[in-house]
Amino acid sequence: MANADTVKAIITNIEGILSSSPHLLLKINIPGGVTETLPSFTANPVYYVMYDGETPEYEHGQKPGYMESSFVIVLVWLSGSISAARDKSIEWFHALRTALPVNALNAGDLATTKLVSRVTVEKPDVDMQPAETKILFRASVRYREA
Repeated sequence: MANADTVKAIITNIEGILSSSPHLLLKINIPGGVTETLPSFTANPVYYVMYDGETPEYEHGQKPGYMESSFVIVLVWLSGSISAARDKSIEWFHALRTALPVNALNAGDLATTKLVSRVTVEKPDVDMQPAETKILFRASVRYREA
């Protein structure tokens, strides 16, 4: 599987995880959405996944090469009170962190090759505005080059 296909398969698996139970998030294709179409702060947020580039690891010439592919998962919903937005941001950060282990990403087209070997989660960016709350959940996925 070519590297580009591996990255696309990882994104497909992330989207599958987010769209299935227990998360049941709705993917939106227009970044930021339209405020009127966003769910209320009491409902599940909508999401989109952005590709944030890759970094090759040094190969040492004797073993297969690895890449670190970075993604930003953006969750968006209408803002409620500051405390409600804060609490929901905490809940969704931990829900996503738990939902993206290596085994979950080595599914679908990656099930037989098991190319993903590590998932690293970074500190999220939380943007609470009067109209909407947005979490930028950053994850790096290490995979073996084909």
